[in-house]
Amino acid sequence: MKFLKRLKDLIPPWQMPSEPRKAIGWFLQWLFTLIVHFFWIPLAVYVVYQTYSVWITQNPFLGILSGIIAIFGGLVFWALLYGLLLVLNMVTGISRVISDVNRMQEQLYSQQTPFNSLFGNMRNPADMGRVVEGEVVEDEYTNNRRPPANGMIIRVVEEDPKQSHNK
Repeated sequence: MKFLKRLKDLIPPWQMPSEPRKAIGWFLQWLFTLIVHFFWIPLAVYVVYQTYSVWITQNPFLGILSGIIAIFGGLVFWALLYGLLLVLNMVTGISRVISDVNRMQEQLYSQQTPFNSLFGNMRNPADMGRVVEGEVVEDEYTNNRRPPANGMIIRVVEEDPKQSHNK
């Protein structure tokens, strides 16, 4: 039972993304991980076959020697595959971090326009129409001129194109 649990842990989880371009890369990485984790099976089969074939055709000593050489060559090849998998996982992790940072920056900048900054909401002049003039509000009780509490009041005057053409 413990062997089956260990074998199950060697199989990477199936979490394929839904986007086709990402899915192809993910599947190739998943398949490469599977090949690296189970490379010992074809290596063991090859060592047994090499040892047996040389044992039968030549002599037992050369069969054992060829088996040892096959194991050494297979382990070197597996180490290269494992190193390549580590580099691939590292590059994938870095790419994922960069894409997450870019996505968070896009979300932050989409919420912060020049008129909706960290310091509060301001009206966008383009949304207000044509700005003709500004005015300062007079205080009726003290007859002092003061700006309004929220800044300058902007009056938008819509002109009729026919009337402005006749002037």
